[in-house]
Amino acid sequence: MKKHIIITGSKGSGKSTLLKNILNEADYGSSIPGIVTWCEKEKAVYMQRIGSVDKVTVGVFNPDSTAGENRMNPVEDGFNVQGVYLLNQLIEDDSPWIYIDEIGYLESTCDKYIEKLNQVFEKKRVIAVVRKQETELLKKLISRQDALVVDLDAEQVYLQKHCI
Repeated sequence: MKKHIIITGSKGSGKSTLLKNILNEADYGSSIPGIVTWCEKEKAVYMQRIGSVDKVTVGVFNPDSTAGENRMNPVEDGFNVQGVYLLNQLIEDDSPWIYIDEIGYLESTCDKYIEKLNQVFEKKRVIAVVRKQETELLKKLISRQDALVVDLDAEQVYLQKHCI
């Protein structure tokens, strides 16, 4: 039985838009607790629990990076301290479902956060947006046997071949 929904795809494929549509169509948007992550270009990446005004810095821009599009460096305390705190809040919430928008490459070096994220997947039903990149964490998430994985890149290829 599938317990989780994981939406994956490349940058700009519509992952977060699909999540928002699912929450809005089902009228769950206000009742399912969640965490959102967003980027301010050439500045930082932030994480915030829905309904809170407090934001956590989880990535900082590195102008000297040669890593192509991955020019953000993780703020490990942002994930391992405040991020773990936010995940604990989701675990303690009465809702059986939670959502996380999005999980990406920055988390890959933050062991305490990854451990807590695994606990979230064991204790709750999760709708997660997972960035498609080659990291061990992201590969493990999209290969979970208890998750329905919606790969928007594959869906677009299918539509182009068969419907358009």
